[in-house]
Amino acid sequence: MYKGLFGMQFEADRLVFRPFVPQVLAGERRLSNFKYRQAVLNIEMTGFGRGISSITLDGQPLPGAAVPATLRGPHELRIVLDNQAPAAQQVNQAAHHVSPMTPAVRYAAGRLSWAPVEGAQAYQVLRNGEFAGRTTEASFAVPAGNESYAAYQVLAVDKQGFESFASEPLAVDAAAFQQQVELATGATKSARPY
Repeated sequence: MYKGLFGMQFEADRLVFRPFVPQVLAGERRLSNFKYRQAVLNIEMTGFGRGISSITLDGQPLPGAAVPATLRGPHELRIVLDNQAPAAQQVNQAAHHVSPMTPAVRYAAGRLSWAPVEGAQAYQVLRNGEFAGRTTEASFAVPAGNESYAAYQVLAVDKQGFESFASEPLAVDAAAFQQQVELATGATKSARPY
């Protein structure tokens, strides 16, 4: 509340007040025994708006609406707002847009395939995280004769160019690049009773 309505901004060498009270919350507010470094402030604020009509510390005008960090002991702070509602401002509205769903990709007979995604105009195919092709069909022919490991992902793209998340990586012909090592044949049996 004190940071919002009272607009307290804690700076290195001072406590600045930039209050804002909506008209519906107009009235008097008190914040008692507010500890700021070595000072104890009893703060009273009246009115509404964001402009300060007057601000006093112990009955004396407070320049810049800022309490110095060197202040010590108990003090009375009084803020009177100007009772001016802020000028009406235009609200910027943006159309709500949802990205297409993520395709669920399968591999069979040299082709990636997936169910058509609602709203998708095209699909981007990635091979090992890099662009491999673009298609408007719900399938993609995988080039034959991969000489290295390849994992494919597909993104759906709608007519406004918004992309879905990339599908789970799908390794194609990964068995050719796997090596299985039997540790039992390369090491002697342990003498411990596991």
